[in-house]
Amino acid sequence: MNTVHSRIERVESLTGRDLSRLDHKLDLYAALLCAGREPAHGPLGGTGGRV
Repeated sequence: MNTVHSRIERVESLTGRDLSRLDHKLDLYAALLCAGREPAHGPLGGTGGRV
């Protein structure tokens, strides 16, 4: 199995969230921002504000 898929499944397992759902992605994104960990990419793709 692809490493990215494995990591996504692990995050889903640990958080109880389904990352195919937009609202769950946004929850995770907001939690990462609150924790001071800027995600590499925004919740909808893009570069998370980076140029």
